Amino acid sequence: MTPPALTLFYDGFCPLCVAEMQRLHHADQLQRLCLEDIQQDGFGTRYPDIDPVKAREILHGKTANGQLLLGLDATYAAWSLVGQKRWIGLLRLP
Repeated sequence: MTPPALTLFYDGFCPLCVAEMQRLHHADQLQRLCLEDIQQDGFGTRYPDIDPVKAREILHGKTANGQLLLGLDATYAAWSLVGQKRWIGLLRLP
């Protein structure tokens, strides 16, 4: 099985986060994303390098090669992988 191109760590207690993850899951036809709820039992054991407190404050993503992406960088990477909302990249410009 091929590892996901990007793993996103989201807060399952946040309705806006859950709604966006549902949209991403629906758009992810090639299954390039792994969506991980930081509120699930055993999260810290599976992902000891992701601080759930910090991940509640800002979206965290990890690429297949281990690069950590935060905030808009994670959002842009996720939507780019599913081929949608490329305009989000404009929000990353200085």
